Amino acid sequence: MELSFGNDVTVTNNETARNAQSGIHVTESHNVRICGNLVEGNDRDGIAADALMAGCREVEISGNLSRNNGGHGIEVDHAVGGLVENNSVLDNGNVRQLSVTASKAIHFPRTNFSDNQ
Repeated sequence: MELSFGNDVTVTNNETARNAQSGIHVTESHNVRICGNLVEGNDRDGIAADALMAGCREVEISGNLSRNNGGHGIEVDHAVGGLVENNSVLDNGNVRQLSVTASKAIHFPRTNFSDNQ
């Protein structure tokens, strides 16, 4: 699932599995909620919010199960403002299961990590 240049979007209760890219990929978007999804067996990241130019603003990633993906379970890159909580990130291929780089004001109250390489 690919979202670029979106505003006020909710991605909820989906299954994205066995894709050649990331399961859910969001870029250059504002006020996005990614909640309650099953993201598994994708070749790249399970859930990724990153930048082509300026990045995302106010992204919530909560209540998702991200497992058995080839890259990160969850990746946040060049985002400003957001919340990552109550996710289960299990048995993904990348050493860093949750990757946050070049981002500001991202909050992480609760996330479960287990059985990761």
